[in-house]
Amino acid sequence: PVTAVMDLARLLVATGSADKGLPFFEELRTRDASEEVFRGWALVAAGAGAGSRILPWLKDFNAVPAEEPFLADLLYYAQKANDVSLSLLRLPA
Repeated sequence: PVTAVMDLARLLVATGSADKGLPFFEELRTRDASEEVFRGWALVAAGAGAGSRILPWLKDFNAVPAEEPFLADLLYYAQKANDVSLSLLRLPA
């Protein structure tokens, strides 16, 4: 289910295991191109300090709805991981 993917992503980040979960989410992304899987992958990548991996996806405005809570979570997770690659990402006004 959709919520299970996002719950798992948030759990991995919250427990400091995003770097261990990132390979799983990268594999899942190759098998399931749903928006929820991509969002979960992006959260885990940000939490793992791999924000640069999601920048190409973020630049495709068709792929990422300008949804402030999701983007705020990405920025927060990247900041907690000391990843500055997403620092220029702007939240919707």
